[in-house]
Amino acid sequence: MNAPWGAPNTHWGMPTIVRDSTATPAVLPIGNTLPDFHVAMSHHLQWRRLSVDALLDLSVGNAVFNMERHWSLGDFMAREEDQAGKTPETAKPIGYYWRGSEPLSSLGTGGFYGDLLASNRTIEDGSYTKLRELSVTYDLPRLRGVPGLWSVTLAGRNLYTWTRYSGWDPEVGIDTGMPASAAIATGGMFQYPPTRAFTFAIGGRL
Repeated sequence: MNAPWGAPNTHWGMPTIVRDSTATPAVLPIGNTLPDFHVAMSHHLQWRRLSVDALLDLSVGNAVFNMERHWSLGDFMAREEDQAGKTPETAKPIGYYWRGSEPLSSLGTGGFYGDLLASNRTIEDGSYTKLRELSVTYDLPRLRGVPGLWSVTLAGRNLYTWTRYSGWDPEVGIDTGMPASAAIATGGMFQYPPTRAFTFAIGGRL
């Protein structure tokens, strides 16, 4: 609603914007794209002719800009914008997720959508544990008339990811523009996530 005596507009229930002493929206750090630590663990288990190898990948403390969810807020296609079943106390105005009127709508200072500028609502914890690879190998018994020892292997990559990130996969980034590194510029921006792949192999040694 409009405030009296020429005071700036007030927006009840809208997100609070951090401003400096001149009332200009402040640009503050809201996440680090680099993890606090990154660990890979390899495991090997063998029982008679059967062997299993697994590779676990653990990343903790990195932040990811979920632009896919961010864009959905502007298109009113995010599940969290559905106010069905909310009470007058808990329901949010449309501008809460998208963008309020002036002065909140200028230069990305409106709702959580904010002209595709990242906010603390769409910068998410990108920590994950990933089953990077799992392979099962069986050594075949010697076959009559066939020289050498043979084995069959079934392997899978990117089989499962444990994460609280709401996008497709937290292991995403862009390598265009500055700083031209997908490892630093992490963000879910409509890229294909790492694909799950399976391989079957037959090998032998003479």
